[in-house]
Amino acid sequence: MGRIAFPIGDTLRKTLLFASLFSVAAFAANSAIITLEMPVGARQLGMGETGVAVADDAAALYYNPAGLAFGPLANEWELSLEQKSEKTPAFTTLAVKNRAGFFEKSEIWAGTNSGIRHYDGEHWSDYHVVTLEGQQKIRDVVRVFAGTEAGLDEYTRKVKQFNDVQNDVDESYVRDVMIPWNLVVSDTVTALLYEVRTEKLWVGTPKGLFRFDGKTWKNYSAELGTPRITALENQGATLWIGTDNGLFSYRNGVVEQKGKVLPSQKINALAWSDFKGELYVSADGAGIARLIPKKGSSGKDRWSLFNEEDGLMDLHATALIVDSSGHVWAAHNGGLSHFNLRKWEQVKFESNIVHDLAVDDDGAIWIATDKGVWRHLPDYATASGRKAELERKPEDRGNQQSEDEWEHFHSGNGLSSNRVWAVLPQANDVWFSTSAGIERYKDADDLYQLGCLGFLKAIEGFDERFGTQFSTYAVPKIAGEIRRFLRDDGAIKVSRGLKERAQQIHAARRRLEQTLGREPALSEIAAECGVSVEEIAEAETAAAPAESLQRESGDEGFTLEHVLGDYGQEDRVLESVALRTAIERLPEKEQQVINLRFFHGLTQSVHQKNRDIRLL
Repeated sequence: MGRIAFPIGDTLRKTLLFASLFSVAAFAANSAIITLEMPVGARQLGMGETGVAVADDAAALYYNPAGLAFGPLANEWELSLEQKSEKTPAFTTLAVKNRAGFFEKSEIWAGTNSGIRHYDGEHWSDYHVVTLEGQQKIRDVVRVFAGTEAGLDEYTRKVKQFNDVQNDVDESYVRDVMIPWNLVVSDTVTALLYEVRTEKLWVGTPKGLFRFDGKTWKNYSAELGTPRITALENQGATLWIGTDNGLFSYRNGVVEQKGKVLPSQKINALAWSDFKGELYVSADGAGIARLIPKKGSSGKDRWSLFNEEDGLMDLHATALIVDSSGHVWAAHNGGLSHFNLRKWEQVKFESNIVHDLAVDDDGAIWIATDKGVWRHLPDYATASGRKAELERKPEDRGNQQSEDEWEHFHSGNGLSSNRVWAVLPQANDVWFSTSAGIERYKDADDLYQLGCLGFLKAIEGFDERFGTQFSTYAVPKIAGEIRRFLRDDGAIKVSRGLKERAQQIHAARRRLEQTLGREPALSEIAAECGVSVEEIAEAETAAAPAESLQRESGDEGFTLEHVLGDYGQEDRVLESVALRTAIERLPEKEQQVINLRFFHGLTQSVHQKNRDIRLL
């Protein structure tokens, strides 16, 4: 009768699918089980009952219970930000701020040839929004944003021009100030790193190192000078900085130069290994160096150097990563070098250039090249592969034929362009900088889970007494769960109307930018959308990302949580009076229980020992 294929599934998914088949048997006894065969990425609609079925494998067959087409959903491809650039990357590098939680979205930063762009989970923007408070003027928030008095007049002029503020009257109507990201950092971004521990964004340029803490930029020219920053890597509280003039570490406000013994001081790439506690350094023309940092002030750094005699493809590795098993991968013109903790091996990509490497949460290696992107899942990164490796004799390990997985994505099966400059996995998504712009690959796993949730809700709510087939009731339930997630995904839930209005305003703003050649005024956006200025402010505020109470600001490490005030004294007095009045209305025994338990901290066991009173 055919076979069931699970090209993107696992044991849990198989279990869920088979459980679903048997669960609906009673409801769909008269419905046919349809077997579908579809090409890559095909979506089949209108099969008697509305449904969706997708195949990632051209030869895959899927059982379709009761017309549901309950197969895995499609992996989605999206050109998120279009900007064509064939010879040099328009978007040079990518960084991500992951947000916890299944329903949360992450922020993405993209380096460009003139600063950075920011993605808030829904929209790309070239500006940062600051809300004026009290008697603040635009100049005041620009001073904080720039982190300096130097050039403040020119910075303020640019921000006013960006916000179409021509005089004091215009400024009096401004509530949210849009500050261009390139106000401070306007050069080509050569390196980006989001530091999770401190929630700070580090930006490397040809003119030095910068840091943004969510409110203020800081220039590190005083500590580091102005070398060309080539790579950034994080190890706990230590920031490793690769430049065209050596390797540096930054920790607790102190910059220290490292690796003066290396034959080359031009650093191409860095990768820290938590697995081994080592830093791998690509020194252009010398090879790949390994640093075991000193422990304590009396210790010494230990260096070793790998070159072509050790198995490297060449001495000019352009990217480095350490995978989930501690293996090191290096990108070259023509392929990869792979260090399996015993020796270096080569993986050749004939007539191709590898630009970037990244590791996703499943341990797969993403490889960005001139001919598309590869996803490589090494055998040793899977549970079965690790088990097989452990069961081998020590002398046989590393010598067996591996069962690695390779997938190739290109312009024929998802990507808009074959030339991929940078790659960044983020949860179930993967972001790419290509010659077409910024593209996103969205794994269907999260949508599949939502579909399963909707399916279970349909089983619970189905009533066969109405005489309809189960699929007629279930399909809208499943589709509704997925649509609700796609519509309401965000830290703060707002009404559908407010969210749709925010999207309408965003689209109108972009249209007017193209038409006017500048940032439109709020009055112009209001006229375009047919809403008031107040409604625009309400919608954009509702759509804005939430601010974390634990986010550190400034070098002192203060958080918003630390500076928030407590309840006012008047509120505490009123609450105390209201509580006392309510307690006095209770019987005497209950008053005594509350007094002993909540005001004297006595537990039930203590009461029983003393036999004063027994809590019920």
